[in-house]
Amino acid sequence: MSSRTAGADELRVGDAHGWTALMTAGWQDQPEVARLLLEAGANRNHRDASGKAVLDWARESRQRSVVALLEGWQR
Repeated sequence: MSSRTAGADELRVGDAHGWTALMTAGWQDQPEVARLLLEAGANRNHRDASGKAVLDWARESRQRSVVALLEGWQR
């Protein structure tokens, strides 16, 4: 397994509540961090323990720049 693949796998792992690094970036309005995580393979469709995905959290916390990034992400 390459180090790039290992890193991408780590991006998909959530904490005890199912939160990923991408969810934290989305909640805290960090669009550049979110973009980097997405480019590295983070899963924007991952759901946390409450059933919400990063787009749900970004919308709920009114992080418009992250919402726009996630809605337009095509990779």
